[in-house]
Parts: sequence; structure tokens; C-alpha cells
Amino acid sequence: MQIDSPSFQSLRKHALNTLKNSRSVRTNQFEVNARLEGLVEKFGILNRDELAHALQTRLQELETKALKQAPEILSLLLELSDNPVQNSRVERLNQVERPSSPAQLTWADILAEDPLDNSEGIWDTIDYADESSEDEVTTPDLDSGSEDKGSVSSQEEGESLSLEGVGALPIEFAPLDEIARAQFWKEDYNDEEAHGENNTQVDSQCSTTYITETQVIREVLFMLLGLPSKVYSSDTRGYLVASTRYGIRHASMDALQNSLKCFASLGDHLKTIREYVQRRETVALVQTFQAMLEMRLRDIENLIAKIQESIINPCKGETVTLLSLLSTLSELQNAMLPLSNIAGTVVVRCREEDGNPFAILEELFNVIVFREAIGDVDTSQLAAEIFFPCFNVYLKPIRAWMERGKLHSNDHTVFVKKNLKDLPLTSLWSDQYVLLYDHEGNLHAPRFLHLAAKKIFKTGKSVIFLKRLGQLPDYEQETSASESPLNYSTVCSTTTQGLCSFTDLFSMALNEWITIRHHSSSLRLREVLGSHCGLWSSLNALDSVYFSPDGAIRGQIASSIFRRIDEGRRTWNDRFILTGIFHEKLAKIDCVDTRRLAIRSVSENRSSKQSNHRSVKALSSILINYTVPWAVANILKPESFATYQRVFALLLQVERAQQLLYRRPLIRWIALGAKDDKAIYHLILSLQHRLLWFVNTLQTYLTTIVLPQSSADMRQQMQKAEDLDEMIDLHQRYILHLQDQCLLSERLASVHQAIISLLDLTVLFADTSASYAAKIPTDTRPEIARRKSSTRLVLRTQRRNSLDAFSSEDTDAEQVVGSLKKQHAYQEEGSHLAQLRKLSMTFSQLLGSIHAGLQEAIRTGKEACWEILLDDLALGLGRG
Repeated sequence: MQIDSPSFQSLRKHALNTLKNSRSVRTNQFEVNARLEGLVEKFGILNRDELAHALQTRLQELETKALKQAPEILSLLLELSDNPVQNSRVERLNQVERPSSPAQLTWADILAEDPLDNSEGIWDTIDYADESSEDEVTTPDLDSGSEDKGSVSSQEEGESLSLEGVGALPIEFAPLDEIARAQFWKEDYNDEEAHGENNTQVDSQCSTTYITETQVIREVLFMLLGLPSKVYSSDTRGYLVASTRYGIRHASMDALQNSLKCFASLGDHLKTIREYVQRRETVALVQTFQAMLEMRLRDIENLIAKIQESIINPCKGETVTLLSLLSTLSELQNAMLPLSNIAGTVVVRCREEDGNPFAILEELFNVIVFREAIGDVDTSQLAAEIFFPCFNVYLKPIRAWMERGKLHSNDHTVFVKKNLKDLPLTSLWSDQYVLLYDHEGNLHAPRFLHLAAKKIFKTGKSVIFLKRLGQLPDYEQETSASESPLNYSTVCSTTTQGLCSFTDLFSMALNEWITIRHHSSSLRLREVLGSHCGLWSSLNALDSVYFSPDGAIRGQIASSIFRRIDEGRRTWNDRFILTGIFHEKLAKIDCVDTRRLAIRSVSENRSSKQSNHRSVKALSSILINYTVPWAVANILKPESFATYQRVFALLLQVERAQQLLYRRPLIRWIALGAKDDKAIYHLILSLQHRLLWFVNTLQTYLTTIVLPQSSADMRQQMQKAEDLDEMIDLHQRYILHLQDQCLLSERLASVHQAIISLLDLTVLFADTSASYAAKIPTDTRPEIARRKSSTRLVLRTQRRNSLDAFSSEDTDAEQVVGSLKKQHAYQEEGSHLAQLRKLSMTFSQLLGSIHAGLQEAIRTGKEACWEILLDDLALGLGRG
């Protein structure tokens, strides 16, 4: 088809109209750019750096061109490209010639193409002479060199249009001189040219330039706006100083200088604030403080603008003077002084202390309280309106900590720090998060927040604890309905502001804000610990394992242990055997999980085993380990289990002494053989009675008065605890009270030692009584002779090498006595009476020591139960 054929022209026109009127979506320029960037990257990867550079350079050049159809053109080129990596050659670009830029258009070219038509004289010069009228237009002749009126000379010929004969108004220089003289601040102005009634006059005697009061006010307002002012200059320290060069005719120099110094003081404050606002800060709290100061500067600039407007357009009867301006700005100066001090001093403090932005809050709080105390309500309100937005920004990370348990590592404003060590879950509450203190030991928080900091700290830890347990509630829904914002209008309302100080109002509002979150998390945590973590069942299990409130179970466990001791077995405290005994006896109790129970024993030297296995002190080598859930272990500190263990050992020691004193068959044999020695018999019965009375009194005191009541009180208080820290403190106080009530504390160490010695006295008494019974002649005991034929009992007696042989009334007494003769052959004749008397004397001394120690402890008035024990022990002091 020929290009000039009518058919081609018709199709071409139709295609152009179709493209022109098309409503289809344009090419996605972002997709095109992405494909081109990918192509540049591909060239670089395939080691075609020169090709990548050439394409990148031309794409950057194309961005500078305002080409509307660039995406479509580039998309078309991309579609037409065929393997550009292999087929493209950079050297071919040199063959492409760029189109030359068009020549610059001149008037000569324009006039050459289209000459001016002056046939009607529209380009003629009009003569506006005085004698001419409005309707007359005079066209003066041009230079002689011009022949054609309608032609305009070109710049190439160097001809110019003559201005001679053109009408112009004469210039009057007097008004210009008036304006120049008013601009007294120009350095090149010659003061000697001032004359007449001008506003600016020079006194040749004192070199003082006198200006009007309005000019002084204008310069003062310029200075307050931070603009250059000729009346003020800066000294070496950067403070504004009023110039003594200028004066006012109707005011003395001293009065003017005093007024200017007052304005300079305000200007210094505003200058400090402006410099602080222009600082680049990254902490959100400081940025908020800068924004609030900038708002106050804007209010000041609006006030100055109104003053300037009143000077330009004064109202009827209104005149702006220096004194009226000073009166207007005096309150502003009082308000800007504390803000300037904060902006000047706190910046240095924050920079020196390496991240202490809340110093701004402390200073603002102090300004509010101080200004309120001296009665400056306006300044106090201004500082409070700045304080609350800054404080709300400071509360954002604290709110995230209290509601979601989040703590940002790069936030230096929060006073909570996370321990980066890998700690067990049992120390999640106490050691995972700690309060942050500075090098002086002060809490890293504003001083007015120190009292509430611990409550904030507990709330965040409660949330983290609940998150770990999978029981975190939705705080946003719970607090949104009851929470009121912390701002000046809500905290310092008009109904209460006159009755309470700002400190009280702020403390009440902050405490309410914290209590809403603290109460919700603490209540939820207490419920979860009781219902899901088994707090109360764990406490019951500890009482059942260590204190054995069931006397029958306690007796069964004690009898099993004592039997192995009396049999003389070296493995009487074997941990596997003891664990089996405890599991068997405690399996009947529902709250005890025997899988968490394990028994250990403290290893002793072989030499001490033989000598101390008869003493009640050996029972303290039995150690009980009852593992509680990790959530409960955060409340029960590890050192608390040491007290549980000591109470268990004391109960077991009392049980051992009681078991030795209740051996009735031995006493009956002594009664049969002591007819000739009534003194020994009466002494044995008396000493047994006194020892048994003391042991029963001590056991009743522990198992009836101390342990049940203390445990019940502790549970009742823990159910009312406000948070987990209070529960921990309550249990710690319970442990301390338990130590005092059970006579296990350090201050009662002498009393406890006397009790253990007295319990060991029962062992000596039992051994002495058994030794005396072994010396009774066999012919005085007819019951033994009648039972000699019982070989089964003889063999059983020979196997028992201990005093436990007397525990059964069916035991062969003769064989028992024979066994005791071998054990106590070292005792001489007549030594039993002296030993029994010594035991009786020792009992009285130890009982008196216990009584005196309790009396000394009661003087402090610490435990009321000591008086009960003291009254019971006083009954046995007169016996003997």
C-alpha cells in the first residue's frame, strides 16, 4: 500500500482517532520501572556492567524530561527487545547523533518574519505637554536617521530608541530623604544630615540619637520576635544588652534603660526557648516538650502581632507606650522565666546524665507546686498545661508494661529492666525483672512517681505471669469504660482546684489510673493461682507432709523409723527406704502428690554414727523434699522449706522422746525388782513422770496451739492479698512467726538447745532404766521362770539389740535382761542411783533455763503463745 494513497490515509486517520479517543487503562509505569530495574540488575549479574551503566544513565536522564507517554514508549521498547544481553552493543550508541538544540529566538528574527505595522501610528511617541488636551495626541519626530516611522531598529545594528522629548514627572527627593532619615539603623546613614523637625535627631554633645517612642516600641517588638534590632545587641555570653546610643526626648536615659532592660530579660528567656525548640531531639518526651513550647511561642507571636496592629491602626483613645507595653508583657515574663530555666538547665542535665529525659517532668512539677504555693495561679496553670501532654507521652511505655507486659530495650525512660540471664520459671516473679536505679541509688523515675513505681512494677509482672500461664485478660475493654484521661481539665477541675493542692489532685488521679490496671491483673492472678495452679492444695500438702496434723499417720511414720534405729541398722536413714515409708503412709491424703515427694538423708561420719544414733539430733538428718508447681514456687521461697524441715525434725524428736517414755513393760519389771531399793524406784517413776509431762506439754503446744492456728491465719490473709508480692510477704512473715513460735529463731537459740538437751535426757533416762532392769536377779521374777521354755521369743529377743525389746508385753523378760547385761556391763554397782539423781538435777536445770529464756523473750512482747507455754512450764518448776 502506498503511503500517499487515499486508503492508507483513511486507515491512518482512523487509527489515530481510535488511539486518541481510547478509554483503555494506561500502561502501569511502576511495572515498567520494575522491569527496567530488573534488566539493569540482570546486566550487572551477567558481567555486562557497561551495558547496565549505559541503560541506567539514560533512564535517569529520561526522568528529567517531562514526557507524558514515557511509560508507553518504554513498554513498547521492552516488548520489542530480543535477548538484549546478547544482542546489545554499547558502541552502537556512539553512532546515534543527538538532535541539535534550536537557536535562541531574538527580536530581530521575529521582526524579520513579521514586521511591525505602524500605519495607524500606534507605535508613535505621545507628547503629554501641558498645552495639549486629552483628545490630542502629538507624535514627535524620531531621530533623523530613521526614515520609516513604522520600523524598529534591530539590536544587531546597535541602534536604540531615543528618550528625548518623552514626557516624565520630576523626582522629588525630599520624601526619600525623610524615609532614609527614619531608617536610623542603617550603618551608612550620616547623622549630621539630620535637620529640622525630623523624627531622628542627633545630640552632638553626648552622641545620642533621639528617636520616637514608637520606633523604640517597634525595635523592642522586633527583638521579642527574634528579629535583628538596632536598639539591642548581644554581649560575649549571649545575653541581650540595650544600646545607650538611642534615646527619647521626653524620657530620661535611666528610665529608658530600665525599661529596655526589662524587655531584654524577657527577650533572653524567649531566645533560650527558641534555641531549645530548634534543637534536634529523638526522645518522644523531649519532642513533646519542644512542641508545647513552640505552641507558647506562637501564642506570644500572635500577641505581639496584635500589638503591632494596634500601633498601625490605633483605636479611638488608645495609645501604645513603653509603659503600657511593659505592663502587658510583665505577666508573660513571669510565665516564661521557669520555662526558660527548664529549657536551659534540663538540656545540660539530660546530656550529662546520658538519658534522663524525665528531668523535664520533675522540673515542670516543681514549677507547678512552687507557683501554686506563692499564689501565681496563671503561671502554675501554664506549666500544668505543658506538663500533662509530656506526662502522657511518658506514660505510653508504662501503659504498655502494665497492660501487655511489653518492655522496649531501647527505651531509657522506663524504670524497669529485664534480666537477660537464663533463669528458671521458679524465679520469674522475683528475678526476671528488676527496678532500675542510678549510680546514687535513686530510682530511675521522676521523684513524684517513686511511691507509685512499685505498684506499676507489680502490675507489669502480674501481666507477664498471666501471659506465661496463658490467662492474660483483655485490659483495653476493661479499662476503657472506667478510665478518665489525665489532663489539666480532668485532674484540676474547677470544683476541687480551690480545695486541694495540685500535688493531692495529681496523686489521686494517678493512683486511680494505676489502681484500675493493678486491681484487674492482681485479682485475676490470685484466682488463677488458686484454681489452675493449685496454690491452696500445695499449702495443705506441705502441712500434711512436714507437720502431720493427723496424729495416727505421724505415729506410723515415726514408729517405722524408730524401729529401724532400735534394731541398730546402719541403713536406718536410707533415702529409698524412707521414701517408700512416706509414700505408703501419705498416699491416703488427697492433697499430697507422692510423685512430688522425695526423702534424703544427710551423710554422717562413720565415727559419729555409732555415738549419735541414740541421740534425737540424729533425726534431723532426715530431709524432706516436696516439689511444688513453678507458679507456687514463686510464692514459697526456697529458704522457707528450711523452716518447714526444722519444724518436722522437732516434731519427730518429740515423738521419739515420747515413744521411749511410754514403755510400760520395762517399768513393771523395775517395780518387781526394786522392793529392796525403794529410792531408785521412786526416783525412776518421778523422773519418768516429769519427762513425760514436759514432752506432752511441748507436743501439745506445737500441734495444737502453734501449727494449726498459724497455718489457718496465713491462708486467710493470703486469700485477701492484693497482689503476689503481698502473698509472698505474708508467707515470709508466716515462716518467721513459725520460727519464733516453735522456738527455732536465732534469738531463742539457747531455749531450743535446752529443749534438745532435755529430749536427749529422755534417751539417757531410758538407757539408765534399762540398765538397772538388767541387774535385777532372775529369782525375784517368777514370771520369767515360767516363760523360759519359749524358744521362739528367745530367738526374737536375741535379734533385737535395742530397748525396743520392751515395747511388747509378750517379750521374754529374762532374755531381755541378758541382752541388757551385755550392753551395760560397764556400769558399776551403785552408779544407777547417782546417775538418776544427776538426770533429775539436769532436768530441773534445763527446765529452768527454758523458763528463763521464755521470760526474757516475752518481755519483747512478740508472740502471745509464749505466755501459754510459759504458764504450763511453770507448773513443773516446783516438782522434783
